[in-house]
Amino acid sequence: MTRTTMIFVLCAALLLSVTSVMASVEKDKELQALASVTDAAPYIGPVAPSYPMDAQWDLLATYDMAVTTSVLCLGVEFADGHWYVTDGGVSSGVATDNYINILNPDGSLVNRVLQTTTTGWGYRDLAYDGSYLYGSGDLAVHAFDYAGNEVPAMLINGPVNPCRALAYDPVMDHFWTASFSTPIYEFDRAGGVAWTGASGLTAVYGMAWDDAAPDGPWLWVYDQTGTPAGTTVFQFDPINHVMTGVSYNFPLPPGYTSNIAGGLCFTDEAWPGFFVLGALGQASPQDVIAVYEMYPAEVPVWDMNVDLTYIGGSPVPAGGGNLMFGVFVEHFETVPINFEAWLDVEYQGGAPTTVVERSFSNYQPGWTINRPDMWFPVPGGWAGGSYDFIARVGWNPSTIFDESGFPFTKDGA
Repeated sequence: MTRTTMIFVLCAALLLSVTSVMASVEKDKELQALASVTDAAPYIGPVAPSYPMDAQWDLLATYDMAVTTSVLCLGVEFADGHWYVTDGGVSSGVATDNYINILNPDGSLVNRVLQTTTTGWGYRDLAYDGSYLYGSGDLAVHAFDYAGNEVPAMLINGPVNPCRALAYDPVMDHFWTASFSTPIYEFDRAGGVAWTGASGLTAVYGMAWDDAAPDGPWLWVYDQTGTPAGTTVFQFDPINHVMTGVSYNFPLPPGYTSNIAGGLCFTDEAWPGFFVLGALGQASPQDVIAVYEMYPAEVPVWDMNVDLTYIGGSPVPAGGGNLMFGVFVEHFETVPINFEAWLDVEYQGGAPTTVVERSFSNYQPGWTINRPDMWFPVPGGWAGGSYDFIARVGWNPSTIFDESGFPFTKDGA
């Protein structure tokens, strides 16, 4: 079975009409286009992004990098309760004055540590693996500790010169990089390239690994293009190796006249209660760290109810057939909520496979979904045996608020 993403479009002007239209990525898994007259939800998804948020992309803070005294700041990371900012000293022609700046969370300077690299501007973007920070000014990716001391034993040979944009995937223990218009590279600590492919971008400078989004992970790619500033982040799917089509251009921070992308980081430690992107801007009148809200650090668990009612269709013939059911969804919160609703199929007690998923945004108190006459086309290619058909609400797949289901069987070939 393959995951199917369903797109529903509801005429927002009519809350009490049969207006739902949906489309399936897989031709053999189309659901009928039905909406009950009691379905009073004008915000039927998918909505991107669907995870809970206060106001994604809100500018939470800016920190003036005049404290570094450098003419050009390059990379940024947040680790061990501090900002780490790399700078190129006074000139790319002076290769011995590149610094690591260690700053307090409020942007005040703690210390400046001379980099050991002697290449041009020195380290560009930074990455953090939970123990060490990493930066590159050439083919090598250098590691250093919280005090800014290099750790030669952790040196990695990178795939591009320099490994300008840099991010770390803690699950695979892999790094990601690109430099301006080069391909994106995923590589391991031995320098082996696990994957590479074109990004379609021309001015990549920073990267950040986002493992907090319920529908992620994502790789955010920071590019020196866009209007009104050359500060656009693009969302890249590191599992399927494609750009998702989601992007955001950071506007000029108040008081700034120009800005282009530098390094990028993702953290839940820099701002209480939120996962944020920390974006280094090579800006005027002064380089800057801009902190942008992404999502709450703690995902809310809403009080919800879902009922899935079996109507007919089981056993499904060997050649496939329609499974008839009804679904009812309600929530008991006193404020609008965001959530996802999805249908999973579990074959003979195995892992769930999501076959339908919808996202809901600004779902008001008192709204319900009542669809008593739905059907799902079970493909003939599915194996014979016993299945469970389950409706779930929450954040797929990490958090389930409520679920309801029934068993069905399919005849074998």
